[in-house]
Amino acid sequence: TQMSHSSEKYTGSYEDQMYGDASITVEEEDQLVIRFGPNPDLVGYLSHFHYDTFEISWQREFAWFDEGMVEFLVDQMTNQITGIKMDVPNEDLWFHELNFSKNKGGR
Repeated sequence: TQMSHSSEKYTGSYEDQMYGDASITVEEEDQLVIRFGPNPDLVGYLSHFHYDTFEISWQREFAWFDEGMVEFLVDQMTNQITGIKMDVPNEDLWFHELNFSKNKGGR
């Protein structure tokens, strides 16, 4: 399948009330990159998987978790991206409990 949106539509600033901020940018060769503000070591590369779902691979290796999935949430009425949910199986940082909302000013 193809991405439902252009790469630029996925970019912006996202916020989770429990964890804090994350940002998604486009870098070389149309590569989506996610960065987690509270922890500068958490940088991941997003590879398209299916429509609005991407596989995340980390810039550096972590002992307690490996790759996972990022799903962009889309408002079905406006077709605008409203947030992200993550699934990175591990017993340390429970990504699945995070609920990042896209900041209104964040594109």
